[in-house]
Amino acid sequence: MSGIAWFLRCSPPDAAYCRADWKLYLGADYGAAEPYLEKVTGRVTGAFPGAGGNVRYEVRLHGDFWLGVPLDGGVESDDAPWPRLTAEDVQMWRLGTAGLAALTLRSEEKNVKSGHTAMRGDVQVSPDYKVIRVGKRKIDLSRKPKARAFLRFVLERMNGSGREFGIEEMRDDFNAQFGEGLDRKGWHSDRLREDLFKGLAKGDFDLLFDTVNQTAGIYRLKI
Repeated sequence: MSGIAWFLRCSPPDAAYCRADWKLYLGADYGAAEPYLEKVTGRVTGAFPGAGGNVRYEVRLHGDFWLGVPLDGGVESDDAPWPRLTAEDVQMWRLGTAGLAALTLRSEEKNVKSGHTAMRGDVQVSPDYKVIRVGKRKIDLSRKPKARAFLRFVLERMNGSGREFGIEEMRDDFNAQFGEGLDRKGWHSDRLREDLFKGLAKGDFDLLFDTVNQTAGIYRLKI
């Protein structure tokens, strides 16, 4: 098994891999994840996959380059030489919060497919949260810094493990990060759309959130 389903089921969400392993583990889904990969400064991989992933090499620094030494006592041969690796080859990369959210939603979209037609399109969240695409629909948050800050805050708080939240609790937690003197940056009402997402079209707002229980002020994040 490879792809998004593998990552969500088998990998810790903050795990870091070299690009070769990301391509191996994600397969055809690698292209969707690549824009969200974040370099883990100062870390290199300890093992590198061979062609097809059937062989793994221990990574060792050898002068000004890295060398892949066969694991389990493997020996070098003309058919399977020890690979000479560059700094880019061994660099470690981690999937960011926005990428985790995008892949989670992409996986959910695949699960609701009927035949070859998806119920909804793929979702892509830009790393700066300024643009969110749901299928062919573009949600522009470039002029809504509070909305972007809120989406980032909720996604990081949930860490991909949940979707529902209460307005009052989330508002208190969101405002607490600003502290005294920065009150103008906070969230001042119990109305999410009319405050943080003021001016955003209702259809776009509905693509981002479900109202699960309006009376109790409970919402479900879609992205």
